Amino acid sequence: MAPTIPALDLTPSGVNLHSGHVMHAHLAYDGTTLTLTLTDTVTNSTFTASQVINIPATVGANTAFVGFTAGTGGTVSTQDVLSWTYAVN
Repeated sequence: MAPTIPALDLTPSGVNLHSGHVMHAHLAYDGTTLTLTLTDTVTNSTFTASQVINIPATVGANTAFVGFTAGTGGTVSTQDVLSWTYAVN
C-alpha cells in the first residue's frame, strides 16, 4: 500500500521502521520549527525531518495535551512506547 501524501522517504537514512528494532524518537520545538530525529538503536542510523509550524496557532491555544496515536486506515501496526519524557525549556 502506498503511503499517504505528504510522505517522507526514510530509505536513504538507513532507518527502516519495519525492522522491528527499537527506535529512539526525539522531538524538539524552538518556537518556529518542529524537528523530529529518529535513531535506530541497533544500527545507529538516524533520520531527521523539520517543519516550520506555529503550534499555538495550530492548536488554537498556548496550552495543549501531549500524547501518542497511530492510525493505519485498515491495516495492522504496532507501536510500543517504552518510555518518554516532556520538558519545558
